[in-house]
Amino acid sequence: MNTDDVDRILARDTEVVPSKLLVQHVMAAVRREAAIPPPIGFPWHRALPGIVGASVVLVAAVWVLTVAAATPEFLTPMRVSATALTWLAPCAWSVVGCLVGWAAVRASALMCKRW
Repeated sequence: MNTDDVDRILARDTEVVPSKLLVQHVMAAVRREAAIPPPIGFPWHRALPGIVGASVVLVAAVWVLTVAAATPEFLTPMRVSATALTWLAPCAWSVVGCLVGWAAVRASALMCKRW
């Protein structure tokens, strides 16, 4: 085959027609894809109370740890005096964190029922 043969073959204006079986397969695939429902979106309105609650607990924990590290009495052994109160503060914040988490879960559950 030389360049003249290639030029002659490429110069022809022939129409390429797909077979009927190929057209049927392609159209069946298009119909299958069109029948698939759209994906379900992430329910951000339901997850928002949990995200907010977790953020509040995280900020409170960082604040308590910062105050505890800055207070020298916190690192000394516990005595029945003012030092006992500094040991109770993290416990109180833990309770507050649990309550905030519980409230976030309840709010999320209520929003799920509403939607």
